[in-house]
Amino acid sequence: MARCTWLFPAGIILHSYQESVEMVPDFAKLGAYFSLFGYLMSMKPQKAKKMLKSVPTERILLESDSPDVLPRSNLDALL
Repeated sequence: MARCTWLFPAGIILHSYQESVEMVPDFAKLGAYFSLFGYLMSMKPQKAKKMLKSVPTERILLESDSPDVLPRSNLDALL
């Protein structure tokens, strides 16, 4: 993937990212931003925490997509 940096000179937004945690570093090196949405709250807490920790803080974008994808109300599971 590192060979593809010229494809995205302005960076990219990975809308509603829910793919592999292992791919996050490669996408981040390409300048990607990761938008996370309500589905994150439906993941198992351990998987959701792993996802949140894998994305560089300055690369996280939050979205609501409401009312189509409403987050679960139990935010404490991620803390």
